[in-house]
Parts: sequence; structure tokens; C-alpha cells
Amino acid sequence: MTSHTQHPQVHTLLDRWPAPRTSRYRRSYAPPPLRSPTLHLHLWDHWAPKAAVITHLQSLKAAAGFWAFGATQEDVMYICLPLYHSAASLIGIGGTIELGATCVLKKKFSASQFWKDCRKHDVTVFQYIGELCRYLCNQPKTDEDKVHKVRMGVGNGLRQDVWREFHSRFGNVRMCEVYGSTEGNLCFMNHIGKIGTVGRSNFFYRLLFKYDLIKYDMVKDEPVTDQNGFCQRVEMGETGLLLSKVGATSPFFGYAGSKQLTEKKLMRNVWKGENVATTEVTETLGMVDFIQEVNVYGVEIQGHEGRAGMAAMIVRPGHAFDGRSCFITRRWK
Repeated sequence: MTSHTQHPQVHTLLDRWPAPRTSRYRRSYAPPPLRSPTLHLHLWDHWAPKAAVITHLQSLKAAAGFWAFGATQEDVMYICLPLYHSAASLIGIGGTIELGATCVLKKKFSASQFWKDCRKHDVTVFQYIGELCRYLCNQPKTDEDKVHKVRMGVGNGLRQDVWREFHSRFGNVRMCEVYGSTEGNLCFMNHIGKIGTVGRSNFFYRLLFKYDLIKYDMVKDEPVTDQNGFCQRVEMGETGLLLSKVGATSPFFGYAGSKQLTEKKLMRNVWKGENVATTEVTETLGMVDFIQEVNVYGVEIQGHEGRAGMAAMIVRPGHAFDGRSCFITRRWK
């Protein structure tokens, strides 16, 4: 983060922060615990208001969103979403501060002024929700539609048809979809820019986070269970409910106030335990071209049940390790 800027209408933060009075003050300061609350964000669920507890840990994770998609300190972020939403406040403002980048904060979204603002302030990254992009596509076409420096958009809810029209009209802007919720303990990110994709799963992601898509009865508003009361996985291409296990790597902090609101979000004793065969993982990794030999085995992690998967491999002569090639999508069974 810098304390000066060449833009006459841009203000900095670093030179406005008060310096500690003494060195003794700096030594005595202790940062708050990561899992302690930093703010409450109010949500609406079936017309019932509730406040999600946002911890310092969640704030830091959200602030890393821009960085995860490849944004840098040199980017200029355009934020026109309301700050009482986590997208603008945590990902937008938090992500800009995390990078030390520049933020163009618009009081409210204007479809007619959007591209004018982007050209005026040399915007390179903007935040969106799906309807925002549709409003932009519905504006009258001009000769300056592709005259801008915007290279990336970060948001969610972008329909495939709008996505294609946006690219065709405004140029090859990389659209980075995020799938998650304000209070949720899991999110997916579309790093590859595939149109219509909200995220991508892979073997390594599933080692860290336990989740599944289950069948859900939209009429009864409840999960579909078998004769033993256990949930059932969806078939390929079938719509379902995303379940994410609450644990050390994916904590759920719930809602402020009544514990009943938090308990309503949790499902207990709904899934059978499942082991992943090391031979299955070995066969999958064996398909990667640069791997000559691989051995997969389980290792114990203190404080956690079961074992975590670990792979030892030998790289083929003349090849180099390429982690991107190991980015394997898991197909739902």
C-alpha cells in the first residue's frame, strides 16, 4: 500500500493512519484472534432477518479473492455494489486494501455511466452480479464499447447468454465467477473462465474440504433420503443441495443472537462414512503425462479423524513437475 498517488481525484489511506505514539505501544499491541468476530452482516432468509457472524478469518479469506484471480497492486478496482453486501465490503474493499491497489467507489450503479467511469479512471477490474452485466448489454451500442482497459470482472450469477453477449460486445474481459454465501464455510471459484461454470472441483480441493451434492425435493423443501434415512448423491447434471462438512479447515460461525438460527442451517447424521481407495487415486494420477511412477498412501493428522491422502511420485526424465496438469475434475457418481 502506498502513501501517495498520481491521480488527483484519488485519496490514499496509509498517510492518514495515525502512527503509534511510542514503541511501547507497538510492543503491547496484540492482534485479535482470527476466529473472533469482526462484524455482523445482515441477511434475509424467507423474509426473516438475521445477522451473519463474520470473523477476522473470513474477512482475510474474502480479501484474498482478487489476488486469487490474478489481480495486482497495479489494478484499479471499480466497485458499484452496495457495501452492506459481503461482495463489495469483504471481497471488494478488503481485496483492494489487501493488494494495495486503487479503488473507484461508485455511490450506486449506473448502466449509462459505467463505461464512461471505466475510461475516465482507467479501471482494470470491476465487480458484478449477473443482472448488472445484463443491464450493460441492454444499453444502446456505441463505437466505444470496446474502448477501455477493463481486463477482468469478479462476481456471481452471470447467465451463459449474457456472458457470451458481454464478450462479443465489450471484448475479451475475463469473467471470474464465485459460488458461495456470506456465512458459508465453502466456496468455488471459476479460475479457467469457462462460460457457465461457477467453480471447479479437484482431488486436492476435496482433500481439504468435505462436501457433496445431494438430491433435494423442491416441493417438500427437504433432502431426499433412502430407507435408512441417509441423503443421496445427485446424478450427473442433476440439480441438488450442496452440503459442506463443518470442521477445522471449514468452520461455520453461524448467526448472532438466537442459536436456533444457526442450528437450522446444520444437518446432522445425514451421510454414511466413505473411504477413497489409494489405488483409485494412484490410477488417476498415473494418467498425467509427466509422472513416471506414483505411490499414494494415507497419513495421520493430529487432531483429525481418518487419514489424509499423500502422493509420492517420480517425474519422467526430460519432464518437469506441472501442478496445473494435476488439476483433475472429479465426476459425480
